[in-house]
Amino acid sequence: MHATYFAYENKELAMHNDMQHSKYFQSLNGNWKFNWVDKPADRPLGFWKTNYDDSHWVNFKVPATWEVNGYGIPIYTNIRYDFDYLIKPNPPHVPEQYNPVGSYRKEITIDKSWKGKDIYIQFGAVRSCFYLWVNGQWVGYSEDSKLPAEFNITKYIKAGQENVIAFQVYRWSDGTYIEDQDMWRLAGVNRDVYMYARNPVHIRDVQIIPDLTNDYKNGQLNISLDFLNNNNRDLKNYKASFELLDSSGETISKIAVPLTDSATFKNVVIKLDDPKKWSAEMPYLYTVLTTLTNKSGKVIEVIPQKTGFRKVEIKDGELYVNGKAILIKGVNRHEMDPFTGQFISKERMEQDVRIMKENNINAVRTSHYPNDPYWYELCDKYGLYVVDEANLESHGMGFGANSLSKKPDWFLQHFQRDSRAVERDKNRVCVTIWSMGNEAGMGVNFEKCYEWIKHRDPSRPVEYEPASSTNYSDIFCPMYPSPEGMVNRVMYDSASNHKPFILVEYAHAMGNTDGNFNDYWDTIRKYYPHMQGGYIWDFVDQGFQKITDKGDTIWSYGGDYGVNLPSDQNFNDNGLVAPDRSLHPHMLEVKKEYQNIFTYPEDVMTGKIKIYNENFFKGVENVSLEWELIADGNVIKNGKYESLNVPPHDTALVDLHYSLPRVGYKEIFLNVFYKTKVAEGLIPAGWQIAKDQLVLYSHLNNTLALPASDNLRVRVTDSLITVGNSKAKFVFSHNDGLLHQYIVDGDDFIKQGFDLKPNFWRAPTDNDFGAGLQEKLLNWKRATHNYVLLGFNIDSSDIKNIRLNMHYSLPDVYAYLDINYELNGDGIIKVKESMNADSSKKVPMMFKFGMQMMLPKVYNQMEWYGRGPSENYWDRKDDAFVGIYKMNVHDQFHPYLRPQETGNKTDVRWVKLTDESGKGLLIAGDTVLNISARHYLDEDLDDGLEKHNRHFGELKERDMTVLNIDLEQTGVGGVNSWGTWPLKQYRMEYKDYSYSFIITPVK
Repeated sequence: MHATYFAYENKELAMHNDMQHSKYFQSLNGNWKFNWVDKPADRPLGFWKTNYDDSHWVNFKVPATWEVNGYGIPIYTNIRYDFDYLIKPNPPHVPEQYNPVGSYRKEITIDKSWKGKDIYIQFGAVRSCFYLWVNGQWVGYSEDSKLPAEFNITKYIKAGQENVIAFQVYRWSDGTYIEDQDMWRLAGVNRDVYMYARNPVHIRDVQIIPDLTNDYKNGQLNISLDFLNNNNRDLKNYKASFELLDSSGETISKIAVPLTDSATFKNVVIKLDDPKKWSAEMPYLYTVLTTLTNKSGKVIEVIPQKTGFRKVEIKDGELYVNGKAILIKGVNRHEMDPFTGQFISKERMEQDVRIMKENNINAVRTSHYPNDPYWYELCDKYGLYVVDEANLESHGMGFGANSLSKKPDWFLQHFQRDSRAVERDKNRVCVTIWSMGNEAGMGVNFEKCYEWIKHRDPSRPVEYEPASSTNYSDIFCPMYPSPEGMVNRVMYDSASNHKPFILVEYAHAMGNTDGNFNDYWDTIRKYYPHMQGGYIWDFVDQGFQKITDKGDTIWSYGGDYGVNLPSDQNFNDNGLVAPDRSLHPHMLEVKKEYQNIFTYPEDVMTGKIKIYNENFFKGVENVSLEWELIADGNVIKNGKYESLNVPPHDTALVDLHYSLPRVGYKEIFLNVFYKTKVAEGLIPAGWQIAKDQLVLYSHLNNTLALPASDNLRVRVTDSLITVGNSKAKFVFSHNDGLLHQYIVDGDDFIKQGFDLKPNFWRAPTDNDFGAGLQEKLLNWKRATHNYVLLGFNIDSSDIKNIRLNMHYSLPDVYAYLDINYELNGDGIIKVKESMNADSSKKVPMMFKFGMQMMLPKVYNQMEWYGRGPSENYWDRKDDAFVGIYKMNVHDQFHPYLRPQETGNKTDVRWVKLTDESGKGLLIAGDTVLNISARHYLDEDLDDGLEKHNRHFGELKERDMTVLNIDLEQTGVGGVNSWGTWPLKQYRMEYKDYSYSFIITPVK
């Protein structure tokens, strides 16, 4: 294995650095003749022969993933081997009765100018293994589905003539045992295939390792060349030169060395005083041109490499880049495309980097394998710190005695994957940390790999989560501790307190999630620099687009293909973005907590604020500040501040020069937005990079009182209680005490057949399911439907204000419930809901305490004064500022791949639900409320006691609007999705609750 590069014929081509412009490059992408069978016994024999008749084979593109193109069945599992339904895992054996085999053939002609050259063929990534033939002759075999396989085919290929390339791919091989990652299990050719030609004497590899000296002021590049035979006597007839160019292409330095002695060409040093440094904040790149010339001075080849001056080190138990203990605001990312599977286009990679940069992500872990080389090129160019992970996971073998990491006969499998990843990516300036793999146990094989990597590349730390507490990981990198658990580790775990503490996976982003993300970052910032951040799991939902038998378009997940195959259902949908890269609401919270500029009050009543720049290397000269004063939801003043000057990791005082109005408002907020002045990399000008909302004052005193109105009449029959007059009519049922009709001026605001009812349940989120809350809290679901009316009381002493009290038992949760109504002649209702809990009983928390009302669908316009505009929850609302927002009810529903709770708004002062003409209802509480409105019943989003592979794309909107008016809702949680409950401070524990709200008809 060698570094990723291409050798060009001349400097001009090298500067352009597009290998397709070289006459010594030939792409083999495109159509190949293809044959697919489902077991090795049926594979075509002799297909590699030049005279084999492939006319009956189909045309199939390379690169392409088989299963998303109709060949084989996609299987998703997290830990299980995807073939364990066929045989019991027993390394190195794989199934024989079903193990798909794909055979490829292509006839090509290479230019006659290649004659006399060394000719190579490279397969960028093939899963899981393949055999190669050229012109009927066997060339070789390869496995490791995420690194290139390269073969010298000079003696098999014929320049200027027709040639036959043939290869055969197997879905499963012995290598599959250490490619057991949490992802879709797919096969095929997933990266580019091409050929290229080199001169017989050529550079095999070039290594460029940057360093900083003189207290990080000056730069140094340590360069080493490698040839096919470093002792080849012919090398004395050649020399190598090294040209350093800045980002504009200007030459800064140039040196040449003879090739007479390997001690010389393997120890080249380029020094530069005060270079521009590379960091994720300011990713300045230089170019090194390595030129090989013969003794007459003729250019043989030119190899361009991007590099940057930066230094990575661990000092005092902290991770340093360029002398600063940085913060990792990271994410894990799988290579996945909803249409092309594990073949990822350049455009998709560019989109992923852009989304990361737009949302303040500064680091990425290539979970769990080396990525396409273009990904690193983008990370170099636009600035992302990369944990480069080897393609090594054997989770299905467990971490005990059966772990392959403990088996000496599996050492070579471990070593080759680790060492080849290092050799390929050693020149990538973005790669700041090597990862030996993921969830493969800890044994002697990793110990040896660690020692080799540290010897081979002492310029970077090495990490591996199972080795965190040993001497074989430079970083303590745990998975999924709670914020409290992080503190316990840092304060009391001696294994972690001498290493950087960086979460390799945290904030499991499955479904409606990433609550308590602010708690994570409050903790990290409090304990910085020993805590230095982490990598969210993960970036993108691994869903494929699928058309169901009913014609619905869905994002598919585990279990959506085949029958009775291994499946972990939607556990591969853990993304901050959907498969099409549209943002999930929790990405907005991540952007807020990951931001690098913060606003604090100084004397905020007079416009004085403090601004903190959390960047380590970058000032805020390219940032403008826009501000607005929000009084009772409306902008009353605004302005812009263009002259920010806050050095990295420093604070500055800014005076916005506003004064407060004398008009009496209930509350005033200061909103501050930070935006780019000019474009930076992928971030356009005017892009919001940070924001804060500060409270100047808030004096909410929501006394709810019904105004005077016309008289009301009360009529009681055996089944109904009717209160009304010529304008308004309220109809309650004797059976359940609920309001079933709410008619004002002839319009019934309650959908026929429904009611205004108590509600303690939500459609369980993926985190809820993971914690088993759909079972553990089941009695609250029962209580939502099983409320026993014990009696009611009607107070008609004031005919302008009729009062009703409905008294219920909630036997499933040992509580009593009272719902009090006050009604007036204008159709206004005041509702008070109170629960009296039995403190002697042990009852778990509830999801919510509130009321639910079903309205006709025509009431589809929602305006509210509270947090928004995106959905927000008790434990996930920092991004959602208090303000007045307006949105169609249809858009209140977020399309999580698996239907679940969605659309909540917290801290709502009032909400209006109207038709398009403005007619409808206004609701306000005696305290701030939680509100949601959608065109679905809870049961439409609720899988019950277990998941049933349901999808948003299969849902059909109801002809109604379901309005939730809640006192509070338990947080969505955000530690993991397999057991952890929402943090205690965000739970609705079993106790007494009471709140009131008033409903007013509006026109």
